[in-house]
Amino acid sequence: MAHGGPPVSATNFTIADWEIGVANGQRLAAIDRSGQPLHYAINTVTLPEMPDITVLQVSELVENATIQYYSVNTFKGCTDPASPNFDYQSNLEDEVSCTKNAANISSLASFGGIYQKCKVLGDRTASDFCGTGQNAKAQKNALTGDYSCPLHYKSIKLYEGKDNIYQTQQKCHEKCGWWSCKTVCRNYQQLYQLMYETYWCALINKLDHPDNGYMFGGFYTPTINNLLTGDKACPRYFYSLSMLDSVKLCVSSDYEQGREYAVKFGGFFSCSTGNPTALESNNISSFSPKQWPNHCPHGTAQHLVSIEKSCQINFCVEKGAFKSKSLTPIRRPPFHMRPDYNPGITNTIAVTGLTGDTWVKNGTEKWVKRNQGNENGEALFEKLSQNEPTTEQQINIPGIVMGTIVCTVVVTLTIIGGIFCTYKKYKKARNGHEKL
Repeated sequence: MAHGGPPVSATNFTIADWEIGVANGQRLAAIDRSGQPLHYAINTVTLPEMPDITVLQVSELVENATIQYYSVNTFKGCTDPASPNFDYQSNLEDEVSCTKNAANISSLASFGGIYQKCKVLGDRTASDFCGTGQNAKAQKNALTGDYSCPLHYKSIKLYEGKDNIYQTQQKCHEKCGWWSCKTVCRNYQQLYQLMYETYWCALINKLDHPDNGYMFGGFYTPTINNLLTGDKACPRYFYSLSMLDSVKLCVSSDYEQGREYAVKFGGFFSCSTGNPTALESNNISSFSPKQWPNHCPHGTAQHLVSIEKSCQINFCVEKGAFKSKSLTPIRRPPFHMRPDYNPGITNTIAVTGLTGDTWVKNGTEKWVKRNQGNENGEALFEKLSQNEPTTEQQINIPGIVMGTIVCTVVVTLTIIGGIFCTYKKYKKARNGHEKL
């Protein structure tokens, strides 16, 4: 149950109108979480006509989607308005923020930048696909001009991602018919896998105040506005750095003019890496990555940066940093990027018969028979994904009919010719015998 949202009209009101109203600030507030979860309704009793395994898979899918929705839209912190640590952005009590003293946020004001490494698996070099420029996957740290951190900062691996890149290539082969051979060429999509690693630079000693770091000015993506500017842009005196898949991080080293627009920064953490800035110790160098907490430092609030391949990546800023703006917008599905498009298998149809034989129809509009046991599933998928020319028997009905007719005629003429020759020899022999 919830309270709020746009008023519902009895006529001419659609679910799209409701979604637009919620997105425009008429927010919902949950007032009751009693009752059974939605996925409980998906079972073999309510869906008796479906296979048990399918019902189970759908139920698990809905359950995981629900858990992820709450996880993405959960902001832990102090929810007690009477506490000096109250955070109006929080919607879940973390049971420590209200009682803990706030950290020395001034020591969290800077970080040493970000950089991103990139490589390609296979026989291609990184420069072929990782690219150059601001939107490239490979990004050097602007503070060092290299894939490294400045003095006083430690390199922290935040995320490791993969991308699939398809490149059109051509293969040709000889195809022979009844009378001649010809060269047939086909385009296919070659798959290359690109791997990238995102790093950020954390201050080694939180009591230091180096002047060689960045101030933090929020972030934005193609679909999310920067909470500091209310737009897909950085504040004044800040510029953007590319990180992850499509995130623009706003930073500034202009401490004199940019300080007015900066927010005090408390580090990053992800599904695979904790936040060393949240350690109780002032020096993070003596702790291993396994000891880094997977939360924000006390006195800071957690916010979601992005979800990369089901991995949540969060950042921490001083509580109330966005108070003058608005509440953090609700994140709604989908939370993932669209699956990679593979044009090589778009028009491919596969049919399996009762005997286990598999027939595949690809872009040539011809059926290819793949007998059971000829190759394993991985090899079959790889061949289909690349849409390579195949050497299997291709069934061409008009060709088969014509070939059958020609063969029948040849065999018939041969038999008739044989009978005729035999008859001629027999008749000649008989005439000779009669003369004798």
